[in-house]
Amino acid sequence: MKALILNSSARINGNSAMALGYLKEILGHENVSAEYVNLAEMNIGMCKGCRLCFDKGETACPHKDDVLGIYKRMIDQDLIILGGPVYVEDVNGILKNWIDRMAFNCHRPGLYKQKAYIFMNSGSGASGHALRTVERAFQTWGMRVIGKRKIVLGAKSKKEEFMPKYSNLLRKDMKKVLGRLRRTRSPSFIQVMTYHIQKWFYNNKTAKESYDYQYWLGKGWLDRRRKYYSDSKIGTLKNIGTKVIGTFIIKVVLR
Repeated sequence: MKALILNSSARINGNSAMALGYLKEILGHENVSAEYVNLAEMNIGMCKGCRLCFDKGETACPHKDDVLGIYKRMIDQDLIILGGPVYVEDVNGILKNWIDRMAFNCHRPGLYKQKAYIFMNSGSGASGHALRTVERAFQTWGMRVIGKRKIVLGAKSKKEEFMPKYSNLLRKDMKKVLGRLRRTRSPSFIQVMTYHIQKWFYNNKTAKESYDYQYWLGKGWLDRRRKYYSDSKIGTLKNIGTKVIGTFIIKVVLR
């Protein structure tokens, strides 16, 4: 089992790094191989909004930097762990720009085999919105979020302050996450529903000559009998339920 740990904080030795380092220790004790990446140390250019990643594929991006390398590393993992600070009630700029640069996955989900654990660290308790920002991005990219946590710490906490407050909680979180990772085989209700919504969109609202449409067509994802991105076993009730709720979202929420 393999994991990729992503730290979005500009302070590579700050509170988020302390928590992520502890999670890495826990994974080591569980015989999970874990890579660690500081997004702040990576070369990630600001998204220009040129849409080339949508219209011609992610390799057409004018930035020739570390984004696709990080993406390839994610594809090779079983578990993605992401942690970072809350800035003005949301994710910080480093994380938001990385999410924007990964937006081609909103059109062509490539992480539907991966599971994720997220935590957001703030000085108060206002990290719910930031968690939702990451969770929705990950879900749209195909991932299943199997754990999340709010962490409240001072501006520059020390390990002796952090450990009594969060060591047991994070250890319990990892025990649950690893258990879910080992048990979970079929995609979640939200994952299947997201697939059906995207499938409807590409079948009904996308130009047939577009890069996205041709990608979906080539993958076989537009086939009427297809239930999900991969050949996972999807129960009849889940398939029908996700279609019904997905159709409601399309017709009422997204109209």
